[in-house]
Amino acid sequence: MLRTFFSRLSRLALPVVAASLLAACGGSSSTSSTTSILPTTFYAHNAVFVNNTTLYTWGNNGSGELGRTTGSSLVPGFALRFANYSAGNGVSVGANHTLAFQKYSTVRAFGYNGYGQLGNGTTTNSTTPVAVRKKADSVSLTGVTAVAAGGYHSLALDRNGNVWGWGNNTLGQLGRGVFTNISTVMADRVKMDGGASDIAGVTKIAAGGNYSLALLNNGSVYAWGYNALGQLGIGTTESTYYAVPITSLAGVAQIAAGGGHALALLNDGTVWAWGYNYYGQVGDGSTINRLTPVQVVDINNSPLTGITMIAAGLDHSLAYNGATDTLYVWGYNGFGQLGFGDTTTRYKATPMTAILTLGSTDTPFTRQMFALGHYSRVRKSDGSWWAWGENSSGQLGNNTATNSSTPIRINGL
Repeated sequence: MLRTFFSRLSRLALPVVAASLLAACGGSSSTSSTTSILPTTFYAHNAVFVNNTTLYTWGNNGSGELGRTTGSSLVPGFALRFANYSAGNGVSVGANHTLAFQKYSTVRAFGYNGYGQLGNGTTTNSTTPVAVRKKADSVSLTGVTAVAAGGYHSLALDRNGNVWGWGNNTLGQLGRGVFTNISTVMADRVKMDGGASDIAGVTKIAAGGNYSLALLNNGSVYAWGYNALGQLGIGTTESTYYAVPITSLAGVAQIAAGGGHALALLNDGTVWAWGYNYYGQVGDGSTINRLTPVQVVDINNSPLTGITMIAAGLDHSLAYNGATDTLYVWGYNGFGQLGFGDTTTRYKATPMTAILTLGSTDTPFTRQMFALGHYSRVRKSDGSWWAWGENSSGQLGNNTATNSSTPIRINGL
């Protein structure tokens, strides 16, 4: 079983994912079908909303994560349509499942469901979108303002600042308050205070490989789940089954969760990171796992400042300075996910200028950016989407399966 498992992971060179999934495997109540429920690829599909109404997906479709019955796709294709509400819609991509929501309304999920990460009360994969339901009364989860898809678990934030979780809980990533390695197939509230109360007052959520983060309206950050690599930022490697505060962080504006590392953007424009750091994804110039947040530095060893957006992939990171229109990247680069035209790993935040020199008709991106698995994606101010990095399953959407270490335009977007 382990030989099969490692053969599937070897091409990704991901010790963090391997460690997390092995831990999950060991804690599972079922061992007879472990290899059959592990995906052959991780975070190998992509999804975006166009015109705030239509969801397009592409890449790997081994478990239905593209939301349609056809096979994998090298270019974007239709998956789902929501009403054009000004409140907005959104999407999040997990290891091999997808969450899409209509703001203040419903969540639809599709793809792999072996741990119940689709939240519809079953563990059956779905190639079509299904409604996420609440555990308490089995009715649809509504009033949603954000979703976050982790490796095998899912989170949602509602308009009242409550956090809901469902899916894999073998490592406490659902924050149930007491340890149980039983997956939850419908949405339930995340706990804090040793499991005594539900976490509330949350404004943003993030889901990592096997852990979760929440940003509260007072600028504090709470974390829960797997912590062997320090990804909870609490100064130890002890996992926790309910949300605990990262006491060294305050005044936080944004959060991002990667495979085994995490980022926080403060109100002052500085970036702090913690967790797994073998590839320099924490960005402090070292390869030492960080159990508490440390400040990200640039190539001159100066604190990174003026940042307005952050994103975390499996083992690389992005940060954007809106004032200077500069994209900074660091971490693992074996698939070209840093966009420099090479595969050299960087251990400090390094400015990546390729996205700004794609042609005289292009304009700098100011809208959105994502770090997904071993690839990166940005939306420029002209509305066009660009991607770079791993493309073995067509996740770059350019009608090829060839990796690209420089930004390329996603077909039709």
